[in-house]
Amino acid sequence: MFQVLELEESVYEVFASLSANLLSRGKAIGAFDELIAAITLLHGERIVTRDSHFKEVPELEIISY
Repeated sequence: MFQVLELEESVYEVFASLSANLLSRGKAIGAFDELIAAITLLHGERIVTRDSHFKEVPELEIISY
């Protein structure tokens, strides 16, 4: 089974840093997906996705299907 991760206040700092990093590199993936990535990174988890643009997120472990 997969764990559903909560949106908590500490996610906002990770999101802001991640979003700024991606934008500065010209690799923004969209606010909603950046928020999903931030939640995943904060919890030290992996993301299951078919969206290849998540590969732009440093240190994000991706499980493709």
